[in-house]
Amino acid sequence: MRKIRAVIILILVCTIIDVIPIRGAEPDYIAIPGVTKLVLEADKLDQKVADVDFYNPEENECTIVYELVLETGKVIWRGNPLQPGYRYKDIKLKEKLPEGRYKGIINAKCFDKNGGQLNSCSFEVNILSKKGN
Repeated sequence: MRKIRAVIILILVCTIIDVIPIRGAEPDYIAIPGVTKLVLEADKLDQKVADVDFYNPEENECTIVYELVLETGKVIWRGNPLQPGYRYKDIKLKEKLPEGRYKGIINAKCFDKNGGQLNSCSFEVNILSKKGN
């Protein structure tokens, strides 16, 4: 597995429904990296997320699907399932986001190796969409 290099701003821990032993972690938990701020380039679909990685820590034994939702409820990005030890560095939005400040939510949905849904987390994020990011 490749090593993860990331800026971790906040770590959220969610209790899972079924107890799955996780290497190096408490057996009843999944590590979910959290974000409080996200900087995007205005009016572009393809984004390089410079200040934070969306990733799945190596110690997890589940996949994580991230989605970015504006406070209006509109989903502007949904990633494919991430295996432990992998990350998204670049994302493609569903629509261009005009310059400005937005409130949003990042949902992190966790799934076991058979595709069964485990507990998930949602956390608020401040989004800054600016020109020439």
